[in-house]
Amino acid sequence: MGLEDFFTGTAAIKEAPVINKLVRKQELKELDNNYSAEVAENIKLSEHLRSEINIGTKAGESIETLYVKALKCISLMTGDTIFYEQNIKLVNGLQRE
Repeated sequence: MGLEDFFTGTAAIKEAPVINKLVRKQELKELDNNYSAEVAENIKLSEHLRSEINIGTKAGESIETLYVKALKCISLMTGDTIFYEQNIKLVNGLQRE
């Protein structure tokens, strides 16, 4: 059995699942790292919004403005972008009436 036969024969077939498993594990690790970075950024942004809401409340900022900031803050903290999108459409619709 030559070297070429080794890589294309039964030995390569037996090794393929192991290699695929390692590749998949690396892909999952990268996804986890990306997700962790996104969560950290969302926490940072939501903390900034919470601060803006507190300052705005003390300064007498409009309820509508504070509400929009609160919607965005909740969306960032939960990772639920649809929540924000749906509610902002409703808010925009109410403001036109």
